[in-house]
Amino acid sequence: MEITYWVTSELSLDLECEFSYDALDPLAVTLVLGLDGERPVRWVFCRQLLADGMVTRVGEGEVVLWPMLDEDGERSSFCVRVGAGDRVALFEVPTDPVGQWLAGTWAMVPRVRSPRVAYGPAGSVGDGDLDAQGGAATGRGVDGQLAVEGRHPVREARHAAPTVGDC
Repeated sequence: MEITYWVTSELSLDLECEFSYDALDPLAVTLVLGLDGERPVRWVFCRQLLADGMVTRVGEGEVVLWPMLDEDGERSSFCVRVGAGDRVALFEVPTDPVGQWLAGTWAMVPRVRSPRVAYGPAGSVGDGDLDAQGGAATGRGVDGQLAVEGRHPVREARHAAPTVGDC
């Protein structure tokens, strides 16, 4: 799948990526960035975090996600910010293909109650209530801000502090 890598607010690059899921590790999804490059980068994070990040701002630490609205007010893409400190990368991902793929993972392994879930390369930990349709669970700590028409993913990433999104 092709996604957008926002190098700066004025410069973006197309990048090949792949989302993968293994039913043997039902709470995690893997995002591999730069498939066509010499050194692909792999991020493993909570499946529920991905589902929630498509509809509202979630995450803390090294993985933060939030939806972007198109000119019709529809959630046509979502942003994934990975990294920490001055080593952060921002990607814009189309919602439809990921949503369809994610629905398949829910069909393979439906909602479960997880006592503790680790996500991100640094192993951030959160608790979670996962639902079989990939919908948002209740009790999430979010700032309630969705990207609106005219906002830019890079500017959004700079101005919005990450919020806690239980996984």
